Amino acid sequence: MLLSRAKQIVGSRHKVPPLRQSLAALAAWYESPLGQAALQEQQHILRDELSCLFGYHLMELSIVPYERLSEHSRINHRFSLSPVHVPPPPCDDASLRDVQGLSELDALPLADESIDVTILHHVLEFSPNPHQVLKEAARVTVPRGHVIIFAFNPFSLAGLMQMGAQFYSKRPIWQRRALRAGRIRDWLEFLDFSCLSLRYLGRNLPINHSRYLNSSRFVDRIFSRSIPLGSMYYIVARKDKAGLQPIKPAWDNSRFLGVAPIPKRSMTARSSQSAAILPFRNRIK
Repeated sequence: MLLSRAKQIVGSRHKVPPLRQSLAALAAWYESPLGQAALQEQQHILRDELSCLFGYHLMELSIVPYERLSEHSRINHRFSLSPVHVPPPPCDDASLRDVQGLSELDALPLADESIDVTILHHVLEFSPNPHQVLKEAARVTVPRGHVIIFAFNPFSLAGLMQMGAQFYSKRPIWQRRALRAGRIRDWLEFLDFSCLSLRYLGRNLPINHSRYLNSSRFVDRIFSRSIPLGSMYYIVARKDKAGLQPIKPAWDNSRFLGVAPIPKRSMTARSSQSAAILPFRNRIK
């Protein structure tokens, strides 16, 4: 009896809340010094990755919906979707940092194969059904389109802190799923994607203090040479599903049911045999 009750308590603590309930708290964490440092590094990565990706439409699904992660993209039409409206912090350009559409991430109101580049910014580990969110992103991505995924790495110092903090803290930043990079790669391969690159970032100590983060940037460079893993990782994948191209049937070469083409005859022929195939013409006087 006590064992079953303990399992229920542990299961309720590990349950990921809906993203519409935790989105405001997650966006507030990114306003902290540690969140701002992570966001700056991710924007630097996107600046290099998006410079090589082209298309007509780009979609952002992020836990910080008012941040523009694709400012350096060459795609003209860029928009973001969010399950709930989160007001941006007070700033001069607050009107330019706002979500452009409200939608559930596991049921996107978009047509199949209509997006060229999709950015999934930490929405998989904070969603109750991450596989469905990734499936929807794959559905709306065009063939040969790209998906860029950012996620927290469970095999890091921040991952170890999350394993302990999720038992005594109710903050949504700790109530996330531990999604390995290999697991997401398996999901992508199942959805006809091929992983182009997988890199880790954020090797600094997860200390949420601005003075430490400003004076310890060299730690990230030192750990990048010795520690292969980081607190976050990103995956760039391409959809290898071939598009359908209609093929015109070769009717002239068909012999189905003994059908053969009728040889053409001269319209000036005067023989009775050739005149028999001419169309009848009735003149009305």
